[in-house]
Amino acid sequence: MPASALRGALLRARQLALHLSIGRPFAPPVWLSATEAALFAGMPPADQWEGLQVLAELRRWGFARDRDLLLAGLLHDMGKAQAPAKARYRMAATLLEGHPRLQRCIARHSPGLCTLANHAALGAAMARQAELPLDVQRLIAQHHTPVDQAQPIAARLAALCRADALH
Repeated sequence: MPASALRGALLRARQLALHLSIGRPFAPPVWLSATEAALFAGMPPADQWEGLQVLAELRRWGFARDRDLLLAGLLHDMGKAQAPAKARYRMAATLLEGHPRLQRCIARHSPGLCTLANHAALGAAMARQAELPLDVQRLIAQHHTPVDQAQPIAARLAALCRADALH
């Protein structure tokens, strides 16, 4: 197994163990509006924790004043809240994340996996319904897609994708 594949597998195993061990919800950051705080509160605790970790990475990388990017980083996985809260779905989705074609194939036969596989689009729809800024909607929708450098949000999207990949 190549070193990069081994690192990826170890990261997924660490993420999965951490996600399964987090049980308590986290307080929303004080700078959120009431609507944004409600979206954060509706996320499973493990996704709240991941959003806070992505937010911290983005701040460390110099994006502390980019509110839309910070908000997208915090809420990027909120679409996962629509999936059944069963560990087996999370385990399967985590293990399949590096294999999108296989994930899509299996998701066709499992509503829970389908929701997790489509969480970016679901989260973007939630952001749109909550009337969050258009850039927040776009960043959430695209946080698992290859970055097109021609996009106006390319540098911000690349940072979000990179921070998400670390957590």
